[in-house]
Amino acid sequence: MEADDWRVIVIRAWRDGAHIRVRLLERGGGQRTWVVAGADEALEILGPVLHELDSPGRTPPDTPR
Repeated sequence: MEADDWRVIVIRAWRDGAHIRVRLLERGGGQRTWVVAGADEALEILGPVLHELDSPGRTPPDTPR
């Protein structure tokens, strides 16, 4: 995937019992979705997605869940 000048990133978070579920949707030149089990895991994905705007050619880990 090539880096774009823009990205739409939607973050949806909700409680699931004693846990937090986070869904990240990213669109711009493609579409990727991740569902993770907490804020720490979401940040591991969100950080690299944001860095793609600064570093063309860099892609986050392919971890669909």
